[in-house]
Amino acid sequence: MKKRRIQIIILLALMTAILTSCGKKTEIAVEDMKITLTGDFKEGEMANTTWYYENPEVLAMGIRTKKSDLEKVGIEIGSLTDYTNSYIKGNRLPVMETPEKKENYICFSYEKTIEQTNYKYLTFVYEGSDTYWIVNFACYKELFDRKEKDFYKWADSVELLHPKKQAGTEK
Repeated sequence: MKKRRIQIIILLALMTAILTSCGKKTEIAVEDMKITLTGDFKEGEMANTTWYYENPEVLAMGIRTKKSDLEKVGIEIGSLTDYTNSYIKGNRLPVMETPEKKENYICFSYEKTIEQTNYKYLTFVYEGSDTYWIVNFACYKELFDRKEKDFYKWADSVELLHPKKQAGTEK
């Protein structure tokens, strides 16, 4: 009887831990953007990123580029589409389909093999008043279909503190 009670207590503790980690949210506020991830993300480091988080199945990263830095090196970008195309070309990304324009971002996916492991990426590009942001999610290729909905949910949570003003909204 005592052994059974201990087993039930252990089972309840495990269930509580699992349920609380499922609803866990990680809010990332860096520079002039904010994003909310759900799950057990841990902050990490990756070269050339502004922020980087990972969990056992997914990595998430953000890269901020100031428009003035592009101008200083002679790169002329006229629109979010121009920046997206320049990013794809400059990084030689094997994008198979035309990037898709949504209300707040442009997104595209690609696959890469690194050290004989296949990964699939879903990348979102945002434009602020004086910055561009790349928000990139990646996972093992075989997990992508299961994770894609989360990637879009997280991308939709992005808030730019200084969004680009839409034509006709200036006052």
